[in-house]
Amino acid sequence: MNDQSEISATGMSRFTRLGLSLCTLLIAGAIGAGCRTAVPAQPAENTSYPFDAEKVAELAHEAYKVAWDANVWARRDLRYAAFRPTALDWETVYYLGQISRKAPWVARKIEQHPTTPRVSSQRAYELVRYDAMMLKRRYEPRSFHSSTDVKIERLLGILDEIDSCYEESGGTK
Repeated sequence: MNDQSEISATGMSRFTRLGLSLCTLLIAGAIGAGCRTAVPAQPAENTSYPFDAEKVAELAHEAYKVAWDANVWARRDLRYAAFRPTALDWETVYYLGQISRKAPWVARKIEQHPTTPRVSSQRAYELVRYDAMMLKRRYEPRSFHSSTDVKIERLLGILDEIDSCYEESGGTK
């Protein structure tokens, strides 16, 4: 009886090893097949919609300059304000800084990839668009001097113009 239990234990260990090796082979095969799949190429530009890459790059550079200038003056306005600035006022300054840091990347991506400017710059543009949306929600003109208000309004106008370029070309809207 003792011999029978040794044989069945040996047989079970053989089946267990065979089962584990089959699982290992299946997993390795799945990983190997997954690694061999081709990486999809960057999608081609949609030629039915015109995209003025030079205009968007120029507007992105201009947005950087205006955002930087508005950020400096908005910070100064709040620092020397006759009232206590609210958290929304300081968040306005924060988003002006974010736009001044991220707007040049739209132009940079367009310049780096001249064959696919819209697709290449889409992600950078979406980051700027988010910051512009947050700026619009937090911006209160009465908190800043009129000259700073003009700069912020000009920046929002430039960003809306960039947005219209992406919208016309089948962008994310």
